[in-house]
Amino acid sequence: SASLSQDFFQISQLQEGSQAIRLRNWQKGEKMLLEVKDILSVGPLQKSPEYFYLLQNLGMIYARVSKKEKEELVSTQLETLIKENDSYNAPFLRYKFLTKLFLGKEEALEQAKENHNLLNSAGSNFDLANALLLSGDLLQSVDEYYACCAKIDLEKDPLNIYVRNNMTVAKLLRRAKKEKVLEGFISALQFGDSQQSLKALLDEKELTQESIQKFCETYENKSLGRVFANIAELMVHQSTNPEEISLWLTLGLKYLEGKESLQLCRQLILIATHYLHNKQGMHAEGLLREAFAKLDNEEVCEVHAEGIRAYSQVLETQPKRSKERENLKKELQKVESKISSWTKHLPKLFLGEEDYISKISVQAIFQSIQNQA
Repeated sequence: SASLSQDFFQISQLQEGSQAIRLRNWQKGEKMLLEVKDILSVGPLQKSPEYFYLLQNLGMIYARVSKKEKEELVSTQLETLIKENDSYNAPFLRYKFLTKLFLGKEEALEQAKENHNLLNSAGSNFDLANALLLSGDLLQSVDEYYACCAKIDLEKDPLNIYVRNNMTVAKLLRRAKKEKVLEGFISALQFGDSQQSLKALLDEKELTQESIQKFCETYENKSLGRVFANIAELMVHQSTNPEEISLWLTLGLKYLEGKESLQLCRQLILIATHYLHNKQGMHAEGLLREAFAKLDNEEVCEVHAEGIRAYSQVLETQPKRSKERENLKKELQKVESKISSWTKHLPKLFLGEEDYISKISVQAIFQSIQNQA
């Protein structure tokens, strides 16, 4: 029937919605999910895993954009589903942790501890380690919780990549030696064919466009932008080797072109900061303008503050632009008031929230609708 065809068409848009969520286009992702939600909220599909995970994705979008009341409504719907199917309890506990985290609530740490006590799983160890790190607790316990979930088959589970990156962020924040921190981030990039590709590139005496392109293709389907941006941060603030800095800033920029907009903005701001260190204010300003244009579509976070601070440095050497500098100072105060110390380092970390969208099976939804027809 025409109605059935329309339902199938809307459900097929989930793929596009998934991509929108991965690219942090929350408005588009919300629209797609709401359209499919209308179809699934009728009849037995209301109790399907697809409906449950769709609601989780929707709730996380609301938390990301600080629509607290809408997230609470979704949370209530999820709790109703759990009463009828307790197999949803573990993913719901994780959902509660992530939404509290995105909403900037310090209760996220208590939720992570509660989840760990109840579940004691690789995922709950990972979440607790992240919560401790974000709360400013950089003691050995963070590494211990990460270590509990690091013994996973890297080819089958992305969690290990996340763990390697986040453990290294803890080292970065503890101001460990640059060489140790770089080694940790490189380990997060080493899996499958990429090990040979990365080694070959690092062994090259001179980078070529061809070798960079080949390297980036190895990582094409991986969301590893924050690893590259983390390395860029390490290089800009701790390396004194111009060739090493140039290598990682170039690689990161090439990898991030056209994807992971927030991490691309971080990379542009870090390259601009490098230019500022080398008294190249004009080049820095061009990159910062580019970053700010892209940041308009992002929720306010530490990356915005870093960009404004860098732009203020550009203007410091230009007395005629003192009014602009004053306006930037006011803008920075506004931005900083929206960022809690609790969420400051979020852009550096993997949290695993992107994996939820992959749990929605379009094929399973099609099959369920056909069975009802």
